[in-house]
Amino acid sequence: MKKITTLLMGATLLLTTSVQAQQIKGDLDADWVKDTKGNGALPGKYLRPGIQPLGWEASNVNQKVLMSMSMILVTPDANKTGTTGNSAKMENKYVGVMNIGSNAPAYITLGTPWVFGVSDIPKCDGGTIGGAEFTYRPDSLVGYYKRTIGSEGSEPALILSYLWKGTSVSTVKTNPKGNLSSSSTTQVQDQDLCILGKKNADSGNAQLIGKAEYNIEGTLADWTRIAVPMEYSNNEIPEKVNIVLSSANYWIRNAIKAGNTLCADDVAFVYNSKLTSLSIDGTPLNGFDKDKLVYTGLTLGNAAPQIVAVSDGKGATVTVGELANNKITIVVKGNDYEANKANVHTYTLAFDNPTSIDANEASSVKAYAADGTINVSGNESEEVLIYTIQGVLVGQYAASETAIQTNLSKGIYIVKIGNYTTRIAL
Repeated sequence: MKKITTLLMGATLLLTTSVQAQQIKGDLDADWVKDTKGNGALPGKYLRPGIQPLGWEASNVNQKVLMSMSMILVTPDANKTGTTGNSAKMENKYVGVMNIGSNAPAYITLGTPWVFGVSDIPKCDGGTIGGAEFTYRPDSLVGYYKRTIGSEGSEPALILSYLWKGTSVSTVKTNPKGNLSSSSTTQVQDQDLCILGKKNADSGNAQLIGKAEYNIEGTLADWTRIAVPMEYSNNEIPEKVNIVLSSANYWIRNAIKAGNTLCADDVAFVYNSKLTSLSIDGTPLNGFDKDKLVYTGLTLGNAAPQIVAVSDGKGATVTVGELANNKITIVVKGNDYEANKANVHTYTLAFDNPTSIDANEASSVKAYAADGTINVSGNESEEVLIYTIQGVLVGQYAASETAIQTNLSKGIYIVKIGNYTTRIAL
């Protein structure tokens, strides 16, 4: 088995086969298919050659300039276990005849690539258009990657994902039928440059909701797990998602180096479903750890304790139960719970029995609460002391006082009269 190292940690993930659901088809193992979509709405509708992983689009090039040129930039390769299945291997290559051409970026995407090789780089930089329907808020994008550098030198490879709602309309240059002098343009929807604010759209109402972007610098000799956090700019629910995995310097086309490669496998979204903080009645829980699910021996300082529980998941749901049998349960469900019922964590808070401190049951001294008043009977000479559940003295009264009016907030208090001690809930 090949050595696997880890750059950034992620959380439990699930792979499914639908980009419409909470995940993408990220295993890249099987179902490599012949491309039939070409360049979508762009003129020419060039069919890209070769095969690509099901659910993804590859930036393979098929173009006629001075002569027909086909260049396969994305191919299946051995997967990370070194046994069966595939990964996606992307390799930048020069596309052209002699000095008429350019280095083409090798990448896979959920959208539609607009790539062809000419010496006029801006004409072939339409970026990636569109993506897939998507209404979830993942916390990060995780995958396994390998990276090699060719003879032309190093450049960063790119991991990119972004979520948005609405639609942008923008203008891109085209090169129909290989006409190098053509300055014709066409309008496209949801160009990545516009969604990410790197270029102004001509029209539309697209709104970026979140993105994850990471540059891989240098080589990765072994399969390396990389988790890229998703950064959100608002609390909106997305409508669309796109992912770009590129062996090239994706944003600077004239810096692309032929021969550089990137292999990708097991790409998936992560939906966190644990707590990142927990407090009881305004005090952080001592010894709290997001991976520790059960807490016992807690002190009940309020008949209805105020629990504040914050999840580490951007779209996670936190449900705090009622106090029952001296226990409270807190259920945290990941944003993908409806599609992945396993993505849930339950925390249990177990409190000491509130009556366990009661003593001297046979004593004639008694204390009890009624209508916000602490009433004392059978006390002849001992002063009455009132403490919070944490042991802070909040009241001191003479033995003659049998109906003590207090300004204490609702909660549980310890009343001590000589050797008699009990808890009272106001």
